[in-house]
Amino acid sequence: MSNAQVSTLAAALALALALTTVAGAGTAGPPTVRFVRMTPAKVRGAQFIPSESVRVTLRAGSVKRVRTTRASASGGFTVDFGLLREKDRCGVAMTLTAVGGHGDRATYRLPPRGCTTTATE
Repeated sequence: MSNAQVSTLAAALALALALTTVAGAGTAGPPTVRFVRMTPAKVRGAQFIPSESVRVTLRAGSVKRVRTTRASASGGFTVDFGLLREKDRCGVAMTLTAVGGHGDRATYRLPPRGCTTTATE
């Protein structure tokens, strides 16, 4: 193989690598976890490794609830935490942490919220 052929091959490989990197950029970000609903508490995670086990922890007031789920083939999941007492969801920060079996992690902190009292609580 001549020097010109080697140079051409190296340039083609570099271009292919650059295009692969650009094509993959932005298609998947870091894992995320967010509240979907507050009463009852329900959360959704995304961008985890497909089919991995994920441990999700909710901390709110005096409550700490932990659930384990499995990410879908697209890396998402939904977890129900049930009802939280008013004192554990109103006027206190709420924190979600989701940790995948491969070490990927997402955290979300909801600042303290004011709540109105309803007759059903």
